[in-house]
Amino acid sequence: MTSLDSLDVHQITQPVTSISDIFGPATPISPIIRDEFKDILFVVLVQVIQFIIATFGIFSNVINVNVYAKMGYSETSSITLTAPAVVDIIAEAWLLIVSVGYRSTYNGTGIPPLSVTLTHVASIFSNAAG
Repeated sequence: MTSLDSLDVHQITQPVTSISDIFGPATPISPIIRDEFKDILFVVLVQVIQFIIATFGIFSNVINVNVYAKMGYSETSSITLTAPAVVDIIAEAWLLIVSVGYRSTYNGTGIPPLSVTLTHVASIFSNAAG
């Protein structure tokens, strides 16, 4: 293996066609983060944190709906604030299903996780042809 400083252009007998002719073959670079650690990190971020956020969101929105229901729906502000809380309960319930439906044991097997299957089946805009 030679460096560019010690390379004498006049002594080259064969044409240089690639950088590996000068420096030798490249060595593979090892990844910074191992795949096992990425899988664990993904499970922690997606399943645990999303489960906690979804559970807290459902709990707090149920309290909001109960408070506005006890206040009565004679005022438009109660109706206006109840509607987003109900929609948020539905969205948080969906996130809860998605976080529980992920199975890391199916990685690389070609079997879609439960969350992907539920998203495809339950979506109004799903494309059945695939």
